[in-house]
Amino acid sequence: MISVIIPTFNRAKLILEAVRSVLDQKGVGEKVEVIVVDDGSTDGSGEALEAVAGDIDYVRCDHSGVSAARNLGISRSRGEWIAFLDSDDLWLPGKLCEQMKFFAAHPDILLCQTEEIWMRNGKRINAKKYHRKPGGYCFSLLLERCLVSPSAVVIHRKLFDFAGLFDESLPACEDYDLWLRIGCRFPLGLVERPLVIKRGGHADQLSATIENLDRYRIEAIVKVIRSGRLSAEQIWAAEKILEEKRRIYCNGCRKRGNLAEVSRVEALSPIHRFPIGLPFAFGSFYNVLERPHREFSVQRTETKGDDMLFMAIFSYSPEDRNLVIERGMGSDKSTGVKVTGEWFDISGHRVFRLFEADDDAHLAASVFGWSDLGVTEIIPVMETEKALKLLKKSGKKS
Repeated sequence: MISVIIPTFNRAKLILEAVRSVLDQKGVGEKVEVIVVDDGSTDGSGEALEAVAGDIDYVRCDHSGVSAARNLGISRSRGEWIAFLDSDDLWLPGKLCEQMKFFAAHPDILLCQTEEIWMRNGKRINAKKYHRKPGGYCFSLLLERCLVSPSAVVIHRKLFDFAGLFDESLPACEDYDLWLRIGCRFPLGLVERPLVIKRGGHADQLSATIENLDRYRIEAIVKVIRSGRLSAEQIWAAEKILEEKRRIYCNGCRKRGNLAEVSRVEALSPIHRFPIGLPFAFGSFYNVLERPHREFSVQRTETKGDDMLFMAIFSYSPEDRNLVIERGMGSDKSTGVKVTGEWFDISGHRVFRLFEADDDAHLAASVFGWSDLGVTEIIPVMETEKALKLLKKSGKKS
């Protein structure tokens, strides 16, 4: 089942057309439920939906903002897949069908979006090149600006279990915040056809009613750095964008005389910083030593063909040690991943070396079988000898 969640607030003139653009989707191949969350409208939006009352799940709540409305819709949804549509946007015919075909062809992808047609005050406008939607592992691009549109996305339910829901404390950029939390670990899919009409230019849009959106992007970047989910390379990319956005935003605040806001934003710290010029491998291991990871991830590498050295980090109880070694030090013939190396104690973790025989997809397939044993992260080691020396200095060999 696919659950389509449509939050709305005082869009009586637009909401019915938006809902019908979902109900008119054909050839999806799965049951579709439509959940409209009325965020306390006072303009008769509920009455406007009476024409489709039998085809939707209509929920009314006190006015709490778009994040709370989307989250309420997610909590009521039953679908394995979840899609969103802003009440001022429209889906074109075939939108859901094309995305479900994409998922069938790419079973490793858990989120995909389509291209869009942008309209402003009834006239089509062309998006800039820097608005081009990305695909694959694209965390660094997601940092620069919001490149995932809620109205264009379909997402597997399990990603909310990993990343959490929309942040209801953010009055804007709540989508940017969520895509960072997802994009730091998961690849994004893209259907390169414009199957959404994004309608802008009306006065009640968040982008028109809330000033200085970079304020909330700064908060989102700080939060994802603090989350403990980023690799050292991702932290460096995030801190670079953070400093750029903070500099521009604070300069604007100074020009307006808002020195209190400058002090508040400049005091925001991502907590974890690495020495400038530290090699990637060193940064990765400092990252491990300073803050143990709680989520299991496999860091992507573009290296293919030749064996690539990785290190797997485990966190487990002492009684499971022998089982971890027995399974972790074996060779998985089904994927061709060979495991070898020594064990070290590091801040309650065990670290061992393994060699990638093919690519990171094979690596992932192998290590997922270890998740119940406490594997938390797989890190590519760029400078093997230096990394091992660092480990020997930092931990006690077992």
